[in-house]
Amino acid sequence: MPLGNVASEAMGQCFRRRLKYAASINTEFVTSFLSGEEGQAIEAAAAWGERRNKDALAALLNACETCGSEVREAFHISAALSRQAAIEFLTSLIRQNLPQAEVALKTLAPVRFCAEISQQVELAVKASGLHEITAAYRRLFQL
Repeated sequence: MPLGNVASEAMGQCFRRRLKYAASINTEFVTSFLSGEEGQAIEAAAAWGERRNKDALAALLNACETCGSEVREAFHISAALSRQAAIEFLTSLIRQNLPQAEVALKTLAPVRFCAEISQQVELAVKASGLHEITAAYRRLFQL
């Protein structure tokens, strides 16, 4: 029986506390939910994203390789909280013309006012050479 929104949010609080107070012994536990039911997976991803460290990013990126499209955007947003390593990952999706390139652009759009990040995104868009990615970039970044 799938958990509802309230139950998923409660699980999210549990994940956050476990990672905050005893990350070393709860890493595997929280990571196991990244491949579970959609609500739980999103909450586990958010908890990892809030950790803002390389271990968190690694867990999210590994989970992204096998997650369904319905949670991939949430995983990318959570990964973006890890800052530079996440930005490098997201711009690589754009640069490599991967199917998630437009989702990566949407994920990075809220930080478009940071000149350094915006410049990295612009270079990735140019490297992609795709008209669709360039159009999405203009729509999202050049308001």
